[in-house]
Amino acid sequence: MAREKIRVGIIGANARYGWGRSAQIPALKALPEFETTAICTSRQETADEAAKHFGIPLAFAHPAKMVNHSDVDLVSICVRVPFHHQMGMAALNAGKHLVCEWPLAATTEQAAQMHQLAAGKGLHHMVGLQARGAPAINRARDLSGAATASCCQRAASLAPITGTVSTQAGGWGIASVVSALDQSAIRLAFSTMVPMPR
Repeated sequence: MAREKIRVGIIGANARYGWGRSAQIPALKALPEFETTAICTSRQETADEAAKHFGIPLAFAHPAKMVNHSDVDLVSICVRVPFHHQMGMAALNAGKHLVCEWPLAATTEQAAQMHQLAAGKGLHHMVGLQARGAPAINRARDLSGAATASCCQRAASLAPITGTVSTQAGGWGIASVVSALDQSAIRLAFSTMVPMPR
């Protein structure tokens, strides 16, 4: 029996710039287990533009509406850090699984709240390290050798969302070379996830 796709809603993917456009959407499109069904930006006209540009069926200007939509199983947050906690808590409270860009929150207390809520609801969650998509970081990875990057990638990919992943992965320098948005990390983090009943 074929498994249903995990339906993703992305908060903060503009059609013209940003990590959602350059890292998250391409990574998710390459994974057959996922389908991006919704996009949310701060204005309806940019949400509509991004939805059209990327071929995403739903466009929102209000994150609360997107995270509560029945066609979204997982929310991916790629906006500025001050909004991570508020949007992440809204997604978790709506019963959605969560991918949130690094750093997870502005404070350790906020990160702990997000982790506790996700764990308490039995939701899958992970931190994405968007710097993996940066050309300068990719060049540094190439210069440092694939073996080192692979080792660091495994360490960061397995980190849960307690505090910041950089601490768990051995420091900012290592964490910047790896990304939870790497296709294998997304598969690993959500491989046991059963799509929510529709």
